[in-house]
Amino acid sequence: MIGLLAFLCAHLAYIAAFIHAQRAFALGSNLVVDIIAAAVLALIGGVMFSVLRPGLGKMRVPVLLYVLVISVMVHRAISIAFVYRGSLIVPLLMVFGALLFYVSDAILALNRFRMDNAMPHGRAYNLSAYYAGQLLLALSAVYFTL
Repeated sequence: MIGLLAFLCAHLAYIAAFIHAQRAFALGSNLVVDIIAAAVLALIGGVMFSVLRPGLGKMRVPVLLYVLVISVMVHRAISIAFVYRGSLIVPLLMVFGALLFYVSDAILALNRFRMDNAMPHGRAYNLSAYYAGQLLLALSAVYFTL
């Protein structure tokens, strides 16, 4: 539960940073992209939660909240990517970083709640996606400041 809360706070911080960047750089939004991205992420999040649900027990509500928040984080990255007017590298780093973070958490959740930690090399896959995602997100922030 402590780890879940810590990462939930990290996703909230990314959401706040993405919203701030979108406003600070007057990027606006693309309503069509925002709606499509929200629908796709809601579908993915719903499927993930449905797969995880049988093994969640008392963690059902916290995990549902977590899935919602991480999906919003990815959505905010996608939203910026489609309106950013600078180098293509920034939106690519941001979106792929957010998606890798999403994949990392999906691997962790599947291994923890569905496979009873039986996924071969699950921790290595999880951490590889996590660190790569964090690196890409950090690099996207560097480009925003340049």
